[in-house]
Amino acid sequence: MAKIAVVAAMIMAATAATAACQKRWPTYVQIGAGFFAFDYYGDLSAPGETFHRFHPGGNIAVQFESAKRLYPQINFGFTRFTAQNRNLVGNKPNKYVQTPVWYLDVELKVRMLRKTRIRPYAGVGLGIMGFNPKDAAGKPLIDNELLRDDDENYGSVAPIFPLTVGVQYRVNRQISLNLDVYQIFSTTDYTDNIGRLGTVGGPDHFRRIQMSIYLTIGQKFRPGREEMRALPNEED
Repeated sequence: MAKIAVVAAMIMAATAATAACQKRWPTYVQIGAGFFAFDYYGDLSAPGETFHRFHPGGNIAVQFESAKRLYPQINFGFTRFTAQNRNLVGNKPNKYVQTPVWYLDVELKVRMLRKTRIRPYAGVGLGIMGFNPKDAAGKPLIDNELLRDDDENYGSVAPIFPLTVGVQYRVNRQISLNLDVYQIFSTTDYTDNIGRLGTVGGPDHFRRIQMSIYLTIGQKFRPGREEMRALPNEED
């Protein structure tokens, strides 16, 4: 709970910093919807394998754009992954899992180019992830202590730290298309319900490859000279 409280406080601080930046720099808001391929690497990954099996998911984003190189973004998304390792022996741990996942994070992105239609960028973020491992019949595993060591319990929410690289294509002043590749580091080893009995050391982590479309909102905004230069002309 202490880790989650720290991350929540950091998210609130990042949101407050975003509001402060809006007062200093003219900013316009973009709302994005994306679909992604998601995969996990953990104790149910087969020996010698890393990322190999992708699962669909969806993402909603609010992006605070300006002509500056740095800009914040808030993400909320959901997915579900399945994993199985038949090489495990014995009655425990579990050899199969299906895990619904949701996440909420704040990113700070930096763009390499500001005055072109194609804009590569990188980002770093922090957030929280909720997960609920289940067996093949859909029954939650978090309360099934027979599959773990005695007194081995865990929570279903954990901090995450996403890293991203991507590229944005400005179709016009209202519409943008983004391609992102995320590497997501978690602080939990239990998204697959396996911790101490696992064969892969360290917390579980994930990869996400995402396509998004963004729509600029707030027609009352009137960009200044710097913002006008940074946005592509309609006739380009």
